[in-house]
Amino acid sequence: MKDADVAAALAGDLLGVLRPELVEFLSRLAAKGGVQPLDGVDAELRLDIELLLPSLVAVDRAEGVIGFRHPDAAGVVEAALRRLRRAAGRETRGLPNINGLIRSGALDEALVQFCREGGAFLSMVHGLNAATSLLRQFPEEIRNSDETLILAAAVNALKSGNVGRAEFIVQERFGVSGARLSTSRVPLDAHGTDFQCFRFIYAIYMEETIGQREMAHLFALLGRLPLDGHIQRGLLYNVAADVFVRQHNWETAVEAALRSRHHYERANATLLAFYADLYLALIDLARGRVSEGARQLERAAARLSSSGDGSPNDRRLLSAFELIAAYEGGDPQPLIAFAFLDDPEARFGEIWPAVAEPIIAYGSLALATHSTLAAARSFLDRWRLQGWRSDRFLRIVNAQEIAVLQMHRRWQEADELLARAAADRASLPAPDIAAARRMLHGQTEDIDLALAASRSALDADPGDAAAAAALSDIAAAPQATARQQAQALLWMAVAMLETGEDEGRRDALVKFFELQESRGLPALIEENRAVIERAIGNRSARARLGHSSRLARFLRVMSAGAKPSGRVGSGLTGQEERVLFLLAEDAPNKTISRRLGVSVPTVRFHLKNLYRKLGTADRGSAIVEAVKRGLISR
Repeated sequence: MKDADVAAALAGDLLGVLRPELVEFLSRLAAKGGVQPLDGVDAELRLDIELLLPSLVAVDRAEGVIGFRHPDAAGVVEAALRRLRRAAGRETRGLPNINGLIRSGALDEALVQFCREGGAFLSMVHGLNAATSLLRQFPEEIRNSDETLILAAAVNALKSGNVGRAEFIVQERFGVSGARLSTSRVPLDAHGTDFQCFRFIYAIYMEETIGQREMAHLFALLGRLPLDGHIQRGLLYNVAADVFVRQHNWETAVEAALRSRHHYERANATLLAFYADLYLALIDLARGRVSEGARQLERAAARLSSSGDGSPNDRRLLSAFELIAAYEGGDPQPLIAFAFLDDPEARFGEIWPAVAEPIIAYGSLALATHSTLAAARSFLDRWRLQGWRSDRFLRIVNAQEIAVLQMHRRWQEADELLARAAADRASLPAPDIAAARRMLHGQTEDIDLALAASRSALDADPGDAAAAAALSDIAAAPQATARQQAQALLWMAVAMLETGEDEGRRDALVKFFELQESRGLPALIEENRAVIERAIGNRSARARLGHSSRLARFLRVMSAGAKPSGRVGSGLTGQEERVLFLLAEDAPNKTISRRLGVSVPTVRFHLKNLYRKLGTADRGSAIVEAVKRGLISR
């Protein structure tokens, strides 16, 4: 053996007796180039490192870092980890043994080994390509008769994004709509536990409602699984985490995701544990805990690096979440570049909607804030193609398009989408926007739409009491994300400016800025600069805010980061700007009249002044000139 092999063998023996948290730390340290910040390591783990690994790892408190003492240590540790995985049967290199059994005709033994490697969910353990290739090695008559192999084919279809193919496979074996939780005539506890677990995974992909009855069955099924059924247990907890994330039930979602990760780790299913890490990062980001989310992503990166089963899709997905964390931390450009180049159809065919949602939301926000509305809508249109997979993808994309349209003050187009969204949820013909707002104000299962309805109402009538009440509920709702709470606070301040509640307006602004600062979310300032300025108001309204030192400090910070605006020197009044934005949407005078709550002659008066200030003579030339000056985005 070479010296490097001896070192790796000795290190492998050492790693084999360390507790899993220490092994995971060393794996993460190796993936990060051998050094990382000390504040990312908890006190108990740091004590173990200093006691057990003093010759391998150095703690530099003065510099605030922890790292390997020798530059070759990272490579040795990675080699040792590979040896451990081989010894535990964790790498896909063990799968060719099944091929050998099939070729020798030992099909029963091959099936037993197939089940040990993950069975129906082998693609989730070892990756889609390896599982698909292995499945093809079995004779066709066995693939079409053995329940485990049939379910494996269905799972492979789901992971490739082909839910139609998965549905067809299940129908052929188990009857029409055999896998559907809500409409199938097949009892929930019919067939084996693999099939029952598959039905819950299938429900996530198919956007089925998983209600109290189904959740009760899920937890009852957990009680019937064997103690060593860690893959099944992990998958069921993963489904539970997804359901709780949809409900914005954050604490319960964290608990389910942690349980899921625990079982994946017990099963040595590194790739599945990577996805559990992503769920935990997703939850942290939604709650505005960016630094905690970044640490979860470091854990996920180390896990993916140590896995021999990760695909380019997995690496792309990890990269997307890392860019989201960087965006929240104030670095938007990498996410913008990603959003411009991203092809979701090619790269993200197998992800669950809950994991796709932040990519869709943050990508479109970054483009709408730092590029153009057209770029943001083009990005959303590419994701809209995923609608063939699930209605949820369409709902996510449509809600986000409403948000970016409103950000660019394209209220008429946003209102049309809002009315359609309300009609879809109520299974009714499309209502008018007033009816849509009433339906959506109290919406608790889709806070983004409730926010959009309130923003629309307040833009049309800043004194709308129902919209203000809905915003107050959202700002205090424990299920709201940090960003949703921030938006609600800002628009509450807009409403209070109209009603003269200056103390309440000051409190709402202070709470917004404190939330933004305490959570480390500088991106919120750039995204909402126009709304902040609207909530602060003119010089007189700003003076009425009083002399709050905290608010004054936040306003100075905001002013220091302000970018030159194309509106400077335009001389347009607030009402003329609103008319201009409605012109950009090709709104006729009657529509402008309804939106602004003024008469048609008053609209004509504003148009005349608008044309004069822009030096134009008609609508078309006014829009062209406004685009040139940067007053509106096309």
